[in-house]
Amino acid sequence: MRHAIGTKLLLYIAIITVAVVALVYGYIFYKTGLLIQDSAQARQAVVSATVSKSHEQAFMQMYQSTADSWAKLPALFVQPDKFVSFIEAVEYLGTESGTTVTIASVNVDDGTHTATNSDNSLDNLKNAAAGTLGSVSAHVGAQGSWTAVMRTLQLAEVMPFNVTISNVQLDVDTSGGKTAARSWHLSFDVKADIVAMGKGQGVASSTVTTH
Repeated sequence: MRHAIGTKLLLYIAIITVAVVALVYGYIFYKTGLLIQDSAQARQAVVSATVSKSHEQAFMQMYQSTADSWAKLPALFVQPDKFVSFIEAVEYLGTESGTTVTIASVNVDDGTHTATNSDNSLDNLKNAAAGTLGSVSAHVGAQGSWTAVMRTLQLAEVMPFNVTISNVQLDVDTSGGKTAARSWHLSFDVKADIVAMGKGQGVASSTVTTH
C-alpha cells in the first residue's frame, strides 16, 4: 500500500515537473521570439535611416553640383511685376538686326480665361496662388532686307528667356527694283508661359518650340 502511494506521488511530481518545464520553455520561447522581432525591427529602422541618410546626401550632392544652373535659372523667366522687360526684349530685336520692328498686339492670359483684358490678367497672375499657369504673347512684325528679317527671326528664337515662335509669315514688296533691294516683311507670334509663384510674385517661361 505504501509502495503504491509512493509511486503515485512520484508520478504526480513528475507530471508537475514536466508541466513547469513546459511552461518555462514556452515562456522562454515567447520572450525569445519577441526579442528576435524587436531586433529585426531595430535593424530595419537602422537600415531605413541609413538609406534615408544616403538619399539625402545624394540629393544634396546633386543640388550642390547643379548650383550654378539653379543660379542661372531666374534669367530665363519674365516676372509679371517687370512685364516691360518682355516688351523691351521684343523691341530690341529690331535694334540688333537692323529691321523696323513693330508689335501689333500683346495679350496676357491668366489661365482662367475670365479676365476682361490683359491688364486684369496680369494683376490676377501677380496675386495668384503659386503654380497658377498663364501666358504672354505678342504679334510681331519686322521689315527690312532679306538678311535683316532672317536675323530678326534667329534672334527671336534665342531671346533672354525661353519662347515659342509660331505663325511665321514672310512677304516681299515686289514694287522695288532689283531683288536685292526689295523690302521684306516678316510676322510671327512669340509666346511665353507665366507661372505665378504666390505672395504677389510670378515668373514666365516656356518650352522652346518653332513652327
